Amino acid sequence: MLPGRMDFMEVRNPVLNPAEAEVWITAVPTDCLGGMELRGRLMGPRCPYSTTIEVAYPLQPLPLQSEKPRHLTARVIIPEPSLWDPESPFLYQGPVEVWKDHKRFFEMQMSHGLRQFQLGPRGLRWNSRLLTIRGVECQGLSKTDALRLRQAGYNTLLAPVSKDTTELWDAADWFGFLVLGRLTDDSQMLRQASLLRLHPSCLGWLLVPEMLASGFVLDSTRDRLLGQSGYLIGVETNQVLSEDLLHGIHFILCEEESLPLTTEVQRPKIIGTKTGRNDDSGEKTIAALPGILGWIDRG
Repeated sequence: MLPGRMDFMEVRNPVLNPAEAEVWITAVPTDCLGGMELRGRLMGPRCPYSTTIEVAYPLQPLPLQSEKPRHLTARVIIPEPSLWDPESPFLYQGPVEVWKDHKRFFEMQMSHGLRQFQLGPRGLRWNSRLLTIRGVECQGLSKTDALRLRQAGYNTLLAPVSKDTTELWDAADWFGFLVLGRLTDDSQMLRQASLLRLHPSCLGWLLVPEMLASGFVLDSTRDRLLGQSGYLIGVETNQVLSEDLLHGIHFILCEEESLPLTTEVQRPKIIGTKTGRNDDSGEKTIAALPGILGWIDRG
């Protein structure tokens, strides 16, 4: 969560390639006074599954001033960056501070993972590599849970967006899991989601059909969820929905037994399956179907 003296925080990567990453950090303090600036550093890479040599990368001022006076923006340049993915979740972490008149106004700790993804004709590409979602419903993630799930082949968690699951997103960043956050039309939940999108583990959001009927994906709330980095937005339904309702929706989560119905809708799909399989033959069959992003085990 953001500290009480911060209205807004955005992190984006305008440059990300094997040679260099450029990370822009934008902060809007609640009491934004003239002459404020961002300072700090990101240190890394850090990963629980690799031995790394950490380097400190200081925040630097942008060559041009922001067109928005309240927005404080600085950048970090990382040569030969290590990218975040479920197999190797490399993080860059450190303090980000707001200063004025040679005094520190306040400080917060930041954790950032460098990654990019897109949904294309062949499926989901994460850091340019095809990735099949292997998910499970989850409301908490301890170290023991994380190791058990990784050994079982899972790479994605489906979790409700609530105050009780906030720590799950931090753990997913560190242990290497994508997270889909389930949303309902609640203003406090939507505000929390707008903060959770800063996590490198954030894959996107799962909506209930009622949110489509209310015009949720057409209003400014959707823009706050997507930010400038882009996230997937899906709907959880076993029914065929009209194309009008599906405007702005990237994927559908449906139960395995409802797959023949939902194949009429031209959207990629994640399949809800039952737990307790004795082998992975069913999962291989699902993965081989066209337009299937993966599956989520549901007990």
